[in-house]
Amino acid sequence: MPVWGGSANFLLTMRGRLGDLAHSYPLMFIFVGVIGYLVGSTQGTFEAFRSLQEVWHLTNFTVGHSHLTMYGFITFATWGGVYALLPLATGKAPGQLGLGLHFWMAVVGSFIYVISLSIGGTIQGLDWIHGLPFIQSVVDIQAYWVWRGVGGLLMFLSHIVFAWNVWRMSFGPSAKVAPLAPLYADEVTA
Repeated sequence: MPVWGGSANFLLTMRGRLGDLAHSYPLMFIFVGVIGYLVGSTQGTFEAFRSLQEVWHLTNFTVGHSHLTMYGFITFATWGGVYALLPLATGKAPGQLGLGLHFWMAVVGSFIYVISLSIGGTIQGLDWIHGLPFIQSVVDIQAYWVWRGVGGLLMFLSHIVFAWNVWRMSFGPSAKVAPLAPLYADEVTA
């Protein structure tokens, strides 16, 4: 219940302002972080059921789950905070192309990574329950490991773009000056 309550609190603060997501990559990073928290924590609750634990324990499913909660929540929320606060501290902002590349490579990469490991881990666990040899589970989830690699590569490339964006915001001569304006237009006083 605390997970759903905390997530609902954030999501309800966005009520009527979902259009702001389209204009703010920092907000989009934080939004994905909250969704990662909600889905990862809910998934963790289901993993606690004994019947599901028998299938998923010690499989690749748990690796996907940990990436959903730690990468999908902590990392995305941290990136959103860096992109919101560093320009205010330095007066420099990264380009929209860099922000977009970072966001979409990270989102798509983590989605591919988590989904492929969740499906592959479930197949792996079912193979073990049915008494198949370990090597058979390796053969059965081979394609999912390929997709895990694709997702992981996108995630890694997004980290390089993030490092470039931070360099531009900190030391880059070509970084544009960020406006020191309030986050929302309705906060501006005349």
